[in-house]
Amino acid sequence: MKLKLVSTEDDANDSSTQVDPLDCGGDGVVEQEDPGIKHCLVSKEDLDFIRLGKAVANLDFSLIPTKKLTRKVKFGGEEILKNVQKAMEFISSSLGADVVKTPFHGVKKATAAMTGVHRNTVMYQEKKKLQPQKRPLKQLSKKERNRHAAAQLNIVQKTKLRKYIHERWANNQQVSTSLLFEWAKDNIGFKKQHTHFYHTLKGMGFTYKGLDVNTVVDERSDIIWNRKFYLGKKKNYDEENYYIASTDETWFHDGMGAKRGWQMANSSSYKRARMADMSTPMAGPRKAKTRGKRAICLATLTEDGVLPDSDLVIISGVNPENQNEDYHQDMCSDTYEKYIRKVVPLVKQAADKKNRKAALIVDNAPYHNKTLEKPPTMNGNRADIIEFLLKHNVGFDPSLLRPQLAKVMKRFIDANGGRSAFTVYEFDVWARSQGVEIIRLPQYHCYFNPIELLWGQMKQHLRNTGSIADKLETVRQKAVQFLRSFSAEAAQKIINHAKKEECEVREMMEERALTFEDVSGSGMLYEVDENGEMVPIGFDDEEEYEVEEELEEHIDSSSSEYEFDTFEPEIHDETDMV
Repeated sequence: MKLKLVSTEDDANDSSTQVDPLDCGGDGVVEQEDPGIKHCLVSKEDLDFIRLGKAVANLDFSLIPTKKLTRKVKFGGEEILKNVQKAMEFISSSLGADVVKTPFHGVKKATAAMTGVHRNTVMYQEKKKLQPQKRPLKQLSKKERNRHAAAQLNIVQKTKLRKYIHERWANNQQVSTSLLFEWAKDNIGFKKQHTHFYHTLKGMGFTYKGLDVNTVVDERSDIIWNRKFYLGKKKNYDEENYYIASTDETWFHDGMGAKRGWQMANSSSYKRARMADMSTPMAGPRKAKTRGKRAICLATLTEDGVLPDSDLVIISGVNPENQNEDYHQDMCSDTYEKYIRKVVPLVKQAADKKNRKAALIVDNAPYHNKTLEKPPTMNGNRADIIEFLLKHNVGFDPSLLRPQLAKVMKRFIDANGGRSAFTVYEFDVWARSQGVEIIRLPQYHCYFNPIELLWGQMKQHLRNTGSIADKLETVRQKAVQFLRSFSAEAAQKIINHAKKEECEVREMMEERALTFEDVSGSGMLYEVDENGEMVPIGFDDEEEYEVEEELEEHIDSSSSEYEFDTFEPEIHDETDMV
């Protein structure tokens, strides 16, 4: 038994005369000599309830290790059940030994009572791993629907379909959904409808858009060699922390404005009405000009932004009616040379301020390629061809005639990077004498040049802020202001984007080289993973046969209602094959 200390009426409000019964001595008696205090007996059961009450009052529900629902409440029963169980476990552990006097002593029973499910269900769900929610098809996004459709084909079927499509591309044959659909029904057992096949192609990473593949980039040996040379040289300069600038030129014209904008949905009726009455409201904003009086803009981009004093605008002297799509008719080697002789020292000065070596990226426009030395052509005279062969230590029979010598020279040039590898450019030699190395882009690879992204942003700015009434001088001022205010942070972003492009191409070239060295002769194919990324996969005929054989064995051992999408063997290398 313990004694509870209770004050007299005079001291009822005086907390200093009250004693917590939980602080009583071990004999259960509170000693007090003050005659104004009287003693009251408290049972041990009451003390237990008092202790439980304090424990409950001190519960902090924020400490319960629940998980946020990953689905709607009406679909989240399993998750809610687990959270309630964790709450019951938390309360049980917080009450300590006194929990045996509460309904929370049996966690599973309490969870069942709280959620209205059977205790066995709680025990089953405790052992069961939560499965990802399966949403109805109509709730999936377009990409998810496409990937779901592609998942209905197994890896062998998808590999066959990809090979067929790539073969038609290689043979310059048309590829259409209807043609592929009929082929798939006959060759890979496709059982779905035409629309489902369309989504299957989308889910496999194919898309229908304007053709932009230039096979010259893949097939010409000199371009392949130049691309490899550029990527290797650029990688070395990046690793050596060169201060790399890039220069190029672009164009703009007067009256540049937005290409798209808000307008009336029934614009045709408005247009017809205005033909009869000009007071009728317009159907939308005026269409911007697609060509006009043109200006050529040159600039040099660095990691610190556009190089100060490097922007130059040249007004074109060609009438808009006679303009070509590009601006090369407005540029010449003399104009470019004057600009470069101004910019190269500026790049060197900027690099010197950071105690780094300097390099400058240029493209292969004709007026950039003034040469000091180049190899003879196939129609060159015999003496020049012999001089070239001797200079490069190429063995040949002196008795050969000029056509035979030209063939020897051509084989040597083609095997060592093409004519550009043996061409010495006047600009490169002069820039090197100024302390700036030149990095020449391979043909058709403008996306490696960071400044191309700058031009895109500048033109978008001119269209967003311009109107059809803007004169060329107004557009010029906007362009110059944009270039001079281009921040170092924005410049670094587009430089990093160009580096990412280089790394991706470099990695694919390395993967391709490894594929060629593979004794299995696997072809390089690509699959779309769950994140929508392209990942390489490869199967040769022998591997494909073995996978098909494994599938047939599995089909024979299963029911007649077997579906291909229920079995996809994982193949990591040749040692995993059956």
